[in-house]
Amino acid sequence: MYRFAVLPVLALALLLSGCATVDRVFSRPAPSRPAAMSPAPGTGVTPGRQYNPKTQPYTVMGKRYRPLRSAAGYDEVGVASWYGKDFHGKPTASGDIYDMHKMTAAHKTLPLGTVVRVTNLENGRRVDLLVNDRGPFVGTRLIDLSYAAARALGSDRKGLARVRIQAVGTATARGAVPVRQIPARRPAPRPSRSVTAQAATTGYAVQVGAFREQANAEKVVRHLRSKGFSQAHLYRRRTGNGVLHLVRVRAASKTQALQALQKVRVYYPSSFLAS
Repeated sequence: MYRFAVLPVLALALLLSGCATVDRVFSRPAPSRPAAMSPAPGTGVTPGRQYNPKTQPYTVMGKRYRPLRSAAGYDEVGVASWYGKDFHGKPTASGDIYDMHKMTAAHKTLPLGTVVRVTNLENGRRVDLLVNDRGPFVGTRLIDLSYAAARALGSDRKGLARVRIQAVGTATARGAVPVRQIPARRPAPRPSRSVTAQAATTGYAVQVGAFREQANAEKVVRHLRSKGFSQAHLYRRRTGNGVLHLVRVRAASKTQALQALQKVRVYYPSSFLAS
Protein backbone atom coordinates (compact mmCIF):
# COMPACT_ATOMS: atom_id res chain seq x y z
CA MET A 1 0.00 0.00 0.00
CA TYR A 2 1.20 3.53 -0.70
CA ARG A 3 0.97 6.20 1.94
CA PHE A 4 -0.57 9.48 0.78
CA ALA A 5 0.57 12.82 2.23
CA VAL A 6 -2.29 15.28 2.24
CA LEU A 7 -0.38 18.42 3.31
CA PRO A 8 3.32 19.10 3.76
CA VAL A 9 2.74 20.24 7.33
CA LEU A 10 4.56 17.88 9.65
CA ALA A 11 1.90 17.84 12.37
CA LEU A 12 -0.86 16.95 9.93
CA ALA A 13 1.34 14.37 8.30
CA LEU A 14 1.80 12.67 11.66
CA LEU A 15 -1.95 12.77 12.29
CA LEU A 16 -2.83 11.13 9.01
CA SER A 17 0.15 8.81 8.73
CA GLY A 18 0.02 5.10 9.32
CA CYS A 19 -3.07 4.13 7.30
CA ALA A 20 -3.79 7.14 5.07
CA THR A 21 -3.20 4.93 2.12
CA VAL A 22 -4.31 4.15 -1.39
CA ASP A 23 -3.87 0.39 -1.70
CA ARG A 24 -1.99 -2.55 -0.25
CA VAL A 25 -0.27 -5.47 -1.89
CA PHE A 26 -1.14 -8.75 -0.18
CA SER A 27 0.88 -11.04 -2.42
CA ARG A 28 4.13 -10.29 -0.58
CA PRO A 29 5.45 -13.07 1.70
CA ALA A 30 4.36 -12.92 5.31
CA PRO A 31 7.08 -11.31 7.45
CA SER A 32 9.07 -13.61 9.67
CA ARG A 33 9.18 -13.40 13.47
CA PRO A 34 10.04 -15.72 16.34
CA ALA A 35 7.39 -18.41 16.78
CA ALA A 36 7.17 -17.72 20.51
CA MET A 37 5.84 -14.21 19.82
CA SER A 38 2.98 -15.34 17.58
CA PRO A 39 -0.36 -14.04 18.91
CA ALA A 40 -3.06 -16.55 19.78
CA PRO A 41 -6.73 -16.09 18.77
CA GLY A 42 -8.60 -14.21 21.47
CA THR A 43 -5.53 -12.35 22.72
CA GLY A 44 -6.58 -9.22 24.58
CA VAL A 45 -4.88 -5.83 24.84
CA THR A 46 -3.83 -4.03 28.00
CA PRO A 47 -3.03 -0.48 26.91
CA GLY A 48 -1.11 1.54 29.46
CA ARG A 49 -1.74 5.16 28.62
CA GLN A 50 -4.52 7.66 28.05
CA TYR A 51 -5.13 8.48 24.37
CA ASN A 52 -6.27 11.71 22.80
CA PRO A 53 -9.43 10.45 21.00
CA LYS A 54 -8.94 13.00 18.19
CA THR A 55 -12.61 13.36 17.31
CA GLN A 56 -12.16 16.51 15.24
CA PRO A 57 -13.18 16.23 11.55
CA TYR A 58 -10.29 15.65 9.13
CA THR A 59 -9.79 15.30 5.38
CA VAL A 60 -7.90 12.65 3.42
CA MET A 61 -7.71 12.61 -0.37
CA GLY A 62 -10.49 15.16 -0.63
CA LYS A 63 -12.94 13.26 1.59
CA ARG A 64 -14.14 14.62 4.91
CA TYR A 65 -14.33 12.27 7.90
CA ARG A 66 -16.17 13.01 11.15
CA PRO A 67 -15.02 10.76 14.02
CA LEU A 68 -17.52 9.61 16.66
CA ARG A 69 -17.35 11.42 19.98
CA SER A 70 -17.96 8.13 21.80
CA ALA A 71 -17.60 4.48 20.85
CA ALA A 72 -20.59 3.44 23.00
CA GLY A 73 -22.93 1.18 21.06
CA TYR A 74 -20.63 0.74 18.07
CA ASP A 75 -21.27 -2.65 16.42
CA GLU A 76 -20.76 -3.03 12.69
CA VAL A 77 -20.02 -5.65 10.06
CA GLY A 78 -17.70 -4.98 7.13
CA VAL A 79 -14.41 -5.71 5.42
CA ALA A 80 -11.06 -5.77 7.23
CA SER A 81 -7.63 -5.43 5.60
CA TRP A 82 -4.16 -5.37 7.21
CA TYR A 83 -0.87 -3.51 7.04
CA GLY A 84 2.59 -4.78 7.87
CA LYS A 85 6.30 -4.26 7.35
CA ASP A 86 5.99 -1.28 4.97
CA PHE A 87 4.75 0.79 7.93
CA HIS A 88 6.58 -0.93 10.78
CA GLY A 89 8.37 1.66 12.91
CA LYS A 90 6.47 4.64 11.52
CA PRO A 91 4.26 6.99 13.58
CA THR A 92 0.51 6.42 13.75
CA ALA A 93 -2.24 9.02 14.11
CA SER A 94 -2.15 8.56 17.91
CA GLY A 95 1.59 9.17 18.12
CA ASP A 96 2.36 5.50 18.84
CA ILE A 97 5.08 3.95 16.70
CA TYR A 98 3.46 1.26 14.59
CA ASP A 99 4.52 -2.22 15.63
CA MET A 100 3.20 -4.86 13.27
CA HIS A 101 3.59 -7.49 16.00
CA LYS A 102 1.22 -5.79 18.45
CA MET A 103 -2.56 -6.19 18.56
CA THR A 104 -3.64 -2.86 17.13
CA ALA A 105 -5.85 -1.51 14.37
CA ALA A 106 -6.76 1.59 12.38
CA HIS A 107 -10.29 2.94 12.03
CA LYS A 108 -11.58 6.06 10.28
CA THR A 109 -14.10 7.26 12.86
CA LEU A 110 -13.77 5.48 16.21
CA PRO A 111 -12.08 7.57 18.93
CA LEU A 112 -8.40 6.72 19.19
CA GLY A 113 -7.81 4.59 22.26
CA THR A 114 -10.96 2.52 21.70
CA VAL A 115 -10.63 -1.22 22.33
CA VAL A 116 -12.59 -3.22 19.77
CA ARG A 117 -13.52 -6.89 19.60
CA VAL A 118 -13.06 -8.10 16.02
CA THR A 119 -14.61 -11.39 14.93
CA ASN A 120 -13.70 -13.02 11.63
CA LEU A 121 -17.12 -14.11 10.35
CA GLU A 122 -15.49 -16.56 7.96
CA ASN A 123 -13.86 -18.75 10.63
CA GLY A 124 -15.19 -17.56 14.00
CA ARG A 125 -11.82 -16.35 15.36
CA ARG A 126 -11.95 -13.32 17.64
CA VAL A 127 -9.43 -10.84 19.08
CA ASP A 128 -9.46 -7.60 21.07
CA LEU A 129 -7.49 -4.75 19.50
CA LEU A 130 -6.45 -1.21 20.38
CA VAL A 131 -7.45 1.42 17.80
CA ASN A 132 -4.45 3.77 17.64
CA ASP A 133 -4.42 4.84 13.98
CA ARG A 134 -6.65 6.25 11.24
CA GLY A 135 -7.65 4.34 8.10
CA PRO A 136 -8.15 2.43 5.90
CA PHE A 137 -8.93 4.96 3.19
CA VAL A 138 -9.65 2.40 0.48
CA GLY A 139 -13.16 1.77 -0.81
CA THR A 140 -15.62 0.66 1.86
CA ARG A 141 -13.16 -1.16 4.13
CA LEU A 142 -14.01 -0.60 7.79
CA ILE A 143 -10.83 -1.49 9.66
CA ASP A 144 -7.11 -2.01 9.06
CA LEU A 145 -5.53 -4.70 11.23
CA SER A 146 -1.94 -5.00 12.34
CA TYR A 147 -0.11 -8.02 10.92
CA ALA A 148 -0.33 -9.73 14.34
CA ALA A 149 -4.09 -9.20 14.45
CA ALA A 150 -4.59 -10.44 10.89
CA ARG A 151 -2.53 -13.52 11.70
CA ALA A 152 -4.55 -14.22 14.84
CA LEU A 153 -7.78 -13.86 12.88
CA GLY A 154 -6.50 -16.05 10.07
CA SER A 155 -6.78 -13.36 7.40
CA ASP A 156 -3.08 -12.61 6.84
CA ARG A 157 -2.77 -14.77 3.73
CA LYS A 158 -6.08 -13.86 2.15
CA GLY A 159 -5.61 -10.16 2.89
CA LEU A 160 -9.28 -9.25 3.30
CA ALA A 161 -11.92 -10.71 5.59
CA ARG A 162 -15.52 -10.03 6.53
CA VAL A 163 -15.58 -9.12 10.21
CA ARG A 164 -17.79 -7.87 13.00
CA ILE A 165 -16.40 -4.92 14.98
CA GLN A 166 -17.69 -4.19 18.48
CA ALA A 167 -16.45 -1.43 20.76
CA VAL A 168 -15.81 -2.98 24.19
CA GLY A 169 -13.44 -0.64 26.01
CA THR A 170 -11.40 2.51 26.23
CA ALA A 171 -7.67 2.73 26.94
CA THR A 172 -6.56 4.51 30.10
CA ALA A 173 -3.32 4.81 32.02
CA ARG A 174 -4.53 1.98 34.25
CA GLY A 175 -5.56 -0.30 31.40
CA ALA A 176 -8.73 -0.77 29.38
CA VAL A 177 -12.08 0.10 30.95
CA PRO A 178 -15.53 -0.75 29.54
CA VAL A 179 -17.08 1.66 27.06
CA ARG A 180 -19.62 3.89 28.77
CA GLN A 181 -23.08 2.48 28.19
CA ILE A 182 -26.03 4.59 27.06
CA PRO A 183 -28.44 5.09 30.02
CA ALA A 184 -31.39 2.69 29.88
CA ARG A 185 -33.84 5.55 30.44
CA ARG A 186 -32.97 7.09 27.08
CA PRO A 187 -36.12 6.53 24.95
CA ALA A 188 -35.79 4.65 21.67
CA PRO A 189 -37.38 6.16 18.56
CA ARG A 190 -40.72 4.78 17.48
CA PRO A 191 -40.32 2.31 14.60
CA SER A 192 -42.37 2.66 11.47
CA ARG A 193 -46.04 1.69 11.84
CA SER A 194 -45.64 -1.60 9.95
CA VAL A 195 -42.67 -2.74 12.05
CA THR A 196 -44.45 -1.81 15.30
CA ALA A 197 -47.51 -3.89 14.45
CA GLN A 198 -45.47 -6.91 13.46
CA ALA A 199 -43.08 -6.66 16.41
CA ALA A 200 -45.98 -6.61 18.85
CA THR A 201 -46.79 -10.23 17.96
CA THR A 202 -43.47 -11.65 19.15
CA GLY A 203 -41.16 -11.29 22.12
CA TYR A 204 -38.21 -13.09 20.58
CA ALA A 205 -35.81 -12.43 17.74
CA VAL A 206 -32.35 -13.30 16.46
CA GLN A 207 -30.14 -10.23 16.24
CA VAL A 208 -27.76 -10.51 13.31
CA GLY A 209 -26.02 -7.14 13.54
CA ALA A 210 -26.17 -3.43 14.31
CA PHE A 211 -24.98 -0.93 11.72
CA ARG A 212 -24.31 2.78 11.53
CA GLU A 213 -24.93 2.78 7.79
CA GLN A 214 -28.49 1.91 6.78
CA ALA A 215 -27.32 0.59 3.40
CA ASN A 216 -25.17 -2.06 5.10
CA ALA A 217 -28.09 -3.20 7.24
CA GLU A 218 -30.44 -3.35 4.25
CA LYS A 219 -27.91 -5.49 2.38
CA VAL A 220 -27.90 -8.03 5.22
CA VAL A 221 -31.72 -8.06 5.33
CA ARG A 222 -31.88 -8.78 1.61
CA HIS A 223 -29.32 -11.56 1.96
CA LEU A 224 -31.25 -13.18 4.82
CA ARG A 225 -34.51 -13.07 2.92
CA SER A 226 -32.83 -14.62 -0.12
CA LYS A 227 -31.85 -17.52 2.17
CA GLY A 228 -35.44 -18.08 3.30
CA PHE A 229 -35.57 -15.90 6.43
CA SER A 230 -38.77 -14.07 5.53
CA GLN A 231 -39.03 -12.58 9.04
CA ALA A 232 -35.76 -10.62 8.64
CA HIS A 233 -36.42 -6.94 9.28
CA LEU A 234 -34.63 -3.67 9.95
CA TYR A 235 -35.19 -1.75 13.19
CA ARG A 236 -33.88 1.66 14.20
CA ARG A 237 -32.58 2.52 17.64
CA ARG A 238 -31.36 5.94 18.72
CA THR A 239 -28.18 6.13 20.83
CA GLY A 240 -26.10 8.99 22.12
CA ASN A 241 -24.10 8.88 18.87
CA GLY A 242 -27.03 8.74 16.47
CA VAL A 243 -29.13 5.96 15.00
CA LEU A 244 -28.18 2.27 14.93
CA HIS A 245 -29.81 0.05 12.31
CA LEU A 246 -30.53 -3.36 13.84
CA VAL A 247 -31.05 -6.43 11.67
CA ARG A 248 -33.25 -9.03 13.37
CA VAL A 249 -35.12 -12.21 12.45
CA ARG A 250 -38.40 -12.37 14.39
CA ALA A 251 -39.83 -15.57 15.86
CA ALA A 252 -43.18 -16.43 17.45
CA SER A 253 -41.64 -18.31 20.39
CA LYS A 254 -38.33 -18.87 22.11
CA THR A 255 -38.12 -22.38 20.66
CA GLN A 256 -38.56 -21.05 17.12
CA ALA A 257 -36.05 -18.28 17.83
CA LEU A 258 -33.44 -20.83 18.95
CA GLN A 259 -34.07 -22.89 15.83
CA ALA A 260 -33.72 -19.80 13.66
CA LEU A 261 -30.52 -18.84 15.52
CA GLN A 262 -28.82 -22.11 14.56
CA LYS A 263 -29.71 -21.59 10.91
CA VAL A 264 -28.74 -17.89 10.82
CA ARG A 265 -25.33 -18.65 12.36
CA VAL A 266 -24.44 -20.60 9.23
CA TYR A 267 -24.18 -17.22 7.50
CA TYR A 268 -23.57 -14.88 10.47
CA PRO A 269 -21.76 -16.79 13.28
CA SER A 270 -21.90 -13.92 15.80
CA SER A 271 -25.71 -13.69 15.80
CA PHE A 272 -27.42 -13.97 19.18
CA LEU A 273 -30.86 -14.33 20.75
CA ALA A 274 -32.58 -11.06 21.63
CA SER A 275 -35.83 -10.63 23.49
